[in-house]
Amino acid sequence: MIDTSFRLVLLLLVFSFKFSLAQLTTFTENAHERPFEYPNNTLPVNPPNSSADFIITIDTNNVFNQILPSHFGLNFPHFIGDNVLEEENFLTHTSNLSSMYYRIPGGSGSDRYFWDGNIPSNIRDDAQISVNDLLDATDYRIGPEEYMNIIEDLNSNAIVVVNAGYARYGIEENNVQIAAGYAADFVRYLNTTLGKNIKYWEVGNELYGPWEAGHEVDGNVITGAEYGDIFNIFVDSMKAVDPSIKIGAVCYPIDESYDFWTRGVLQTVENTADFLVIHDYFKRKPNPNNVTYDEMLNAVIEVQQDVSNVKEMVSNYTSKDENHFPIAMTEFNSKTGEREIAMANALFITNVLAEQIKYGIQMSLLWNLENGLGQDGGDHGILARNSQEVEEHTPRPTYYAYYLMQKYFGDKMIFCYSPDTTVISYSTIFANDGLGFMLINTSGESKIVELSSNYYKSDYYWHELYADNEIDKKVYINGQTSDNSEGGPLNYSNIASYHRPYENDSRFELKPYSITFIANIGNNFATYTANWSNNIELYPNPASTNINIKGNFCEYIISSFDGKKILYGQESSINTSLLNQGVYFIKFRHLNKFNNQKIIIQ
Repeated sequence: MIDTSFRLVLLLLVFSFKFSLAQLTTFTENAHERPFEYPNNTLPVNPPNSSADFIITIDTNNVFNQILPSHFGLNFPHFIGDNVLEEENFLTHTSNLSSMYYRIPGGSGSDRYFWDGNIPSNIRDDAQISVNDLLDATDYRIGPEEYMNIIEDLNSNAIVVVNAGYARYGIEENNVQIAAGYAADFVRYLNTTLGKNIKYWEVGNELYGPWEAGHEVDGNVITGAEYGDIFNIFVDSMKAVDPSIKIGAVCYPIDESYDFWTRGVLQTVENTADFLVIHDYFKRKPNPNNVTYDEMLNAVIEVQQDVSNVKEMVSNYTSKDENHFPIAMTEFNSKTGEREIAMANALFITNVLAEQIKYGIQMSLLWNLENGLGQDGGDHGILARNSQEVEEHTPRPTYYAYYLMQKYFGDKMIFCYSPDTTVISYSTIFANDGLGFMLINTSGESKIVELSSNYYKSDYYWHELYADNEIDKKVYINGQTSDNSEGGPLNYSNIASYHRPYENDSRFELKPYSITFIANIGNNFATYTANWSNNIELYPNPASTNINIKGNFCEYIISSFDGKKILYGQESSINTSLLNQGVYFIKFRHLNKFNNQKIIIQ
């Protein structure tokens, strides 16, 4: 028989092993509170006269995921040129976005970008590029110091993609080491010389694809394992300069694609990558304008599929738990032609971003800040570029959606259910004791909804973003727009918020093709908080194998006497058999109020 002391040691070893498989804190360690900022201007609006068509259910005790600073980000491409950094309209609209993460110097250009202008005079036989296609950051493009200055002015952060294509098309025998050293010099320049302390880095862009510089060189197509070997050498060189940086490896979210690319990557980088990078351009067709509105909306399911596929590959091809690596979607958008600059994309992108948060993606970077019209009439930029219809840097519908989503999304996403499949609903908790809602009406019909929650505050504030049709490129915010044929109101930062007291009425009208952003917040929380704090009960306490919790709470955290976090969860019965005897502290959270108690394990 195994004696009790040995069994306890075995259990603790199992617990320690499981703890070691916990997810890396690459992005969560930067989490901070997101309070609702009360609007300066309000306009009183009465509740709708009609009864609700259906009820949207919210449960504040069912927390999905934390909303992180890295969830709000954009690609900031080098090719828009350094001249835009001094243009008033560009600065106005980028400044009106809250603190963002900007990915530089862009996508595929990253694997041709020479940050100091030191371009090689010759390269190997690359199937995609010649030496004339290499990019000099010191010409009209945005260079490193210019990037750092504008991003700092915007109170934002950067994630940098280093040139991994150079490791393939460089002509020297030790070209991988030379390219890794060049990337390390980039780290040194930004973090030491300029003192910018850029935390997040990617090694290359989409090297799995034939469109990428470095994909096929001298007739050799790179494999996932070869990329993994390059990645590891880059990590060694870059972290020798700054050990605090976090570096992501490029994956693809479908196992068999690109000759099982991700399998080879994961098997090589499982002990060196700080996060995994994926991209998704939803619902592709040869002619993007042939993607229907319904096909576009249905493609949102790819977010859940991407996460599930990556976790399965991590579980199958590494020794890590499926949740070990944080996932960063550092490029995403629809691929829908003219709908990219219409209300349809605002509806779609807010849905996709919320789904990324819901399913645990921890960095979300939309492609693109500015891009330019394509031959199909589409434009991935949230600000206009090279348009025949509007001035440079005019906000597109998706810009307004991002602007408002930042204001109305709180700290944590909670359970929110709409029984109507044409109305997609999300709810979050604010740091200053209120709830945020984002209600997306994808249909051409007005809907009256009632918000049913286990928690209400005294006041509602809200903004409505909508268009007459999903394909319309002209949008409205709270009834206001501009004289432009495309885009929306240019005075959007001064548009009054709608307001009304709660007064036991939580009905709202959702216009056709609209996103309604709502905050339920007020000043009547003190009494409720005191009552909640007194209603949390623990039993038995002291305990040996199990502690039960009576009362409402969102989550608990158990810490040791010296402050180390031991356990956390949401269940009302805690298995304490793996804890050593002694005194512990347990902290309960309900919304954004906390209750601390002491427990004894004997």
